[in-house]
Parts: sequence; structure tokens; C-alpha cells
Amino acid sequence: MPSSRTYQWVTQSKRWTTILAGLEQPSTAKQISQRTEISLDCCSYVLAEMVRAGLVQCLNPQARQGRLYWLTERGKQNQRRLRRILRWPRLNHDLPVVDWSLYGWICFRHRAAVIQALSEPMQPATIRRKARSQNPGLRMSANNVRDVIRLFLGRGIGPWRLSASPALCIAFPNAYLDSLGLPRLATRGTA
Repeated sequence: MPSSRTYQWVTQSKRWTTILAGLEQPSTAKQISQRTEISLDCCSYVLAEMVRAGLVQCLNPQARQGRLYWLTERGKQNQRRLRRILRWPRLNHDLPVVDWSLYGWICFRHRAAVIQALSEPMQPATIRRKARSQNPGLRMSANNVRDVIRLFLGRGIGPWRLSASPALCIAFPNAYLDSLGLPRLATRGTA
């Protein structure tokens, strides 16, 4: 589809216009839905149509969950035109080099909630409580948190380690803290 026809096609729907104009960074359908206040089903449908039209591409098509969508060159041209007409500020599309499949994998609900909740070494139950206080609708058990931490470790994400204690506490390794110039964590049995 030529650029002018594509632009006319996009502007026929307020939802399509909102999604195209609002794509500021690679995002999942859920993130776009929350940002634009368009239902998730509708957002997913519009993104699929935009992929077919060559405006948007999926950065991690092999993912079953957490698929990230970003503009193609044609999409960027149409977005610039649309934002100019709407008198919205122009966006800078210089994105850092990122492993987008890993980013999409982390964006999945419980994984993102665990990362957002981690601010210090915590027990899985504490992480769950903090994540649920940040997002009251989140349904997560401490076992989910343990599973997520194991998934992170399996992918080499994070400086955490699972201790050998029965409580399975999550902590930063002392070598990591040393490299940051931070004090070491006390181990059980030492003062």
C-alpha cells in the first residue's frame, strides 16, 4: 500500500490512530492497551492488522507471550505525519541495542512484578506481598515468586542467588556487593 493510502487507511479509525501515534517505544499489546485505554482484544486485533499492512513488526515473533511490537520505516513515516497533524511533539526513535526477546520475556506479568518489587534481598513471601501492594489485582503465590527467580537464574538474569537455607531466601552474592563497593550481607551464625 502506498504511504498516502496507508495513512488514509489508518486515520479511518480512532483506535488505529491512537495506537500508531502513541507507540513511543517497543511495547507489548498489554502495555499499549494500558497506555491508550483501548481494550486488550481490540489492541491485539489492531496490531495484527498493522503488522499485515507493514506499519508495525513483531520484534520477538517466536514468543507466545509478551510479544513486542515496534514501527517499521513505513510506520515511522505515518506516525510522524499523524503526530504533526495532531500537533503532538515529534519522537526520537533512536533506541538502544537490546535483546528484545529477553525484554519481552521479562514483560510477562509475574516476571515484571517480581523485578519491580525487588529493591533489596527479600524472602519470596515478602516479594509477593510487595508486588501485590503495588498491583492489588495481581494473583501470585510465594511459590510463583520462587519459580520466577529460578527462571531468571536459568537465563542468567540478576545477581540473585538462592541460598541453601530451608527458607530459600533470596540475596545478593557478596562478590557482587563487593564489586559495587557495598557492605557484605551477614550470614547466619555471624555477628
